[in-house]
Amino acid sequence: MKYGPPYTVFTIDGNSVAGAIQFGPDWGVTPQWSVFFSVRDDDACVAEARKLGGTVEFSREVPETGRLRVLRDSEGARFVVMRPNRIKLLADELMQVVDDASVQLRMIAGGTAAAKLGPDVWSIKEILGHLIDSAANNHQRFVRALHVERLTFPGYEQDDWVRSQDYQSSPWNELIEFRQNDDWYPRRCGT
Repeated sequence: MKYGPPYTVFTIDGNSVAGAIQFGPDWGVTPQWSVFFSVRDDDACVAEARKLGGTVEFSREVPETGRLRVLRDSEGARFVVMRPNRIKLLADELMQVVDDASVQLRMIAGGTAAAKLGPDVWSIKEILGHLIDSAANNHQRFVRALHVERLTFPGYEQDDWVRSQDYQSSPWNELIEFRQNDDWYPRRCGT
């Protein structure tokens, strides 16, 4: 899978197993295989390495992939820490929350999900329907955000959307399934 010049990720069964990058002459690094550690906070790793006598050979942002930092420990061994693209990290976290929530939602009985505490209070079904509507709205916002300098969002009348979709009469399991599958876009957007 190509992530834009000059970085390529090699995968097996959809899992990243190695990467290749064409070093530029200004990088000061010879061609080699290196051990990479994916980290959330590369700055903290660099600070800790320096505290322990290590050095930073170079740092480079790789488009759509993240930031690579080549380090040497106090004994001279070279390794790389990589902070993945922050959007991808957030998308991955979001998808895990959605997957976990779907398991929890399936534990709620359909009748309980349809119960309303008052005429102007959404049921659990309607709340989930609202999340489906929000995902539809946010989908187009994500796409627009990638292509414009200044973002202006159209309005969103959430009560009207929930009422017009009639989530209250929808089968509970179908709503859960749709909500879980509806979040494919953040997963794609983050990769």
